Amino acid sequence: SREWRGKQGSESLHQTGRAAMKSRRWAFRCLLVLLTVAVIAGGGEGLVRLVAPQDLSGTWREPGPRGLVLNKAGGTARHSFGDHRVTYRFNRLHQRGRPMGRRSVPVLVLGDSFTFGWLIAEHESFVGRLQTKANRVFGHEAIRLLNAGTGGWGTAHSLAYLEHFGSVIRPRGVIMFVNWDDLTRSRKYPLYGLTQGGGLEL
Repeated sequence: SREWRGKQGSESLHQTGRAAMKSRRWAFRCLLVLLTVAVIAGGGEGLVRLVAPQDLSGTWREPGPRGLVLNKAGGTARHSFGDHRVTYRFNRLHQRGRPMGRRSVPVLVLGDSFTFGWLIAEHESFVGRLQTKANRVFGHEAIRLLNAGTGGWGTAHSLAYLEHFGSVIRPRGVIMFVNWDDLTRSRKYPLYGLTQGGGLEL
C-alpha cells in the first residue's frame, strides 16, 4: 500500500511537472509572437517615417442634415500637412472657435475652406483678422464673428446651414465669402432645385 501510494505521488508530481512545463512553453510562444508583432510593427512604422512620412491629421468633418457636410460639433482636431501644423477648435454649432459670449452681437460668417482658414491659425484666418479689427473699432468682442466656414461648401451649403441653424444662432448679420468655385459646387450638390423647368420657384 505504501509502495502504491509512492508510485501515485510520483506520477502525480510527474504530471504536474509536465503541465507546468507545457504552460511555460505556451506562455513563451505567446510572448514570442507578441514580441515579433511589436518588432515588425515598430520596424514598419520607423521605415514609413524615414522613407515616406505621412501627415497625421484628425477628423473634423461629419454628416449633417439634408446631406450637408459640417465641421464637428465641439472639441479640437489637429491638421498636419508637410511642415504646417495647426489645431482647430469647434463649438457645438459646428463653427470654428469657442462659443459666443452672451453680451456679444452675433454676426454669422459663411464660406468654404478659405473662410474656415485651412491650415491657418484661428487668429490669422479671414474671420480672425476681421474680428481683430472689429475689436479695435467697437470694443473687445462687442461684435462676435461666428466662423461657420466649411471646406468644400458652395453658396447652397451656406444657405442650408443658415436655414437649419439660423433660428438657434439668431445672427444680427450675415457675411458670406464667395470664391471661384462656390457656384459650381452649388450645381454639383443639388441641395436646392427648381420645381418647374421654366419657373423660379424653389
